Amino acid sequence: MSYVFGYGSLMSPASANVTLQRPAPPSDLAPATLAGYHRVWNVLTRRRFVGDDAASAVVVLGIEPAPAVQMVGTLLALKDDEELARLDEREACYDRIDVTPCVRLAAGATVAGGVVGGVAGGVVGPVWTYLPRAECTVIPDGAVIAQAYLDAIAEGCRLQGEAFTRQYHDTTVTHRWRVRDGRTERVGDADPGAAVRSRW
Repeated sequence: MSYVFGYGSLMSPASANVTLQRPAPPSDLAPATLAGYHRVWNVLTRRRFVGDDAASAVVVLGIEPAPAVQMVGTLLALKDDEELARLDEREACYDRIDVTPCVRLAAGATVAGGVVGGVAGGVVGPVWTYLPRAECTVIPDGAVIAQAYLDAIAEGCRLQGEAFTRQYHDTTVTHRWRVRDGRTERVGDADPGAAVRSRW
């Protein structure tokens, strides 16, 4: 069994449900930390606001190395390689990397398929996460953050509690982008279903 460490909208069960095409109840998302990284608003997605031209660039979270940081997120157990492929499709602006040695479950937390000890030992994995591709980190002036994306993150944090939420903010670099409401869609997919599976 493999796992994914989610640090943005993948912390939301509702968002994970859409991509995995199965229920991922809150109990399937275990709080965990990833050592050596922090969150940064540095990814230009292929999403655009419906009705706008391509100039309305949408920014989402990525990660960057930060040696002294223990970044919080959630660990999601994947049932098979097909689910991993769906996540790769969703995270088209990222490379999937193996972070198994850097992940530790929160004290008392469990996750489907076994316990992932990460740096504490007893590793069951692998554990994957997504690192932004360099070509996706060039963000034009006037880019915006979608309110729906922030809402998905807030839901994921709320389900893990107040302490988790505080740690989320402590390990996330403050953004300078304007927040905008409205519906977005992913553009440029040859397979129309890919956009559906990549909703927040």
